[in-house]
Amino acid sequence: MKFKPRLSIILTDYNFIKNFPVVIHQLFFFFAQLIILYIYGIGYSGSLAYIGAVSTILAVLINLKWDIQIMVSNNQTLSESLLDASLTIFIMTIIISVLNILVGSMLPIYILLSALAIGIHELLVSILFVQKKIIIYSLFRSIPPLALVGFALIGYEPEFIWPASFFLSVIFLVISIKYSCWEHAAYLYFTFCISYWNS
Repeated sequence: MKFKPRLSIILTDYNFIKNFPVVIHQLFFFFAQLIILYIYGIGYSGSLAYIGAVSTILAVLINLKWDIQIMVSNNQTLSESLLDASLTIFIMTIIISVLNILVGSMLPIYILLSALAIGIHELLVSILFVQKKIIIYSLFRSIPPLALVGFALIGYEPEFIWPASFFLSVIFLVISIKYSCWEHAAYLYFTFCISYWNS
């Protein structure tokens, strides 16, 4: 009986350590905001926070939470879900852009670009989650906050660094996924060749 509480603590700590890579990017975002606030003050940091908040809400409308649906799917339905999600992002981006023009362009272009970048980014990282590549998933989720600090230190304005940070991660994600697809195709090809040769 004396060892049950200690065992419970150990298991709890293990689950925390196991799940930590999934949420570590939130810490990076937190510290990125603190660093930017410390260096540039409340004005710059506040503008960045506003752009991030509005564009994140718009990103939800753009991808209609397809990233969540992909996360709970499996590899067998991944291609179909990815195609549907891509069409959704394309159509919703057009609809929101047209509505924005009709109401007098209330949303600046950098907000729309930020929302599009976040929507695509969330969609692509969800693929890594489904494939259980948690470390790589965590790595790509950590790129935007690190890029935020990097672009801010260079001296770019908040209107640039938020969409640029996510688009940078999107570029790396596309390269990584494309390389992974070629690697898988090569594996299947060589497996087929070996099987054919052995037969």
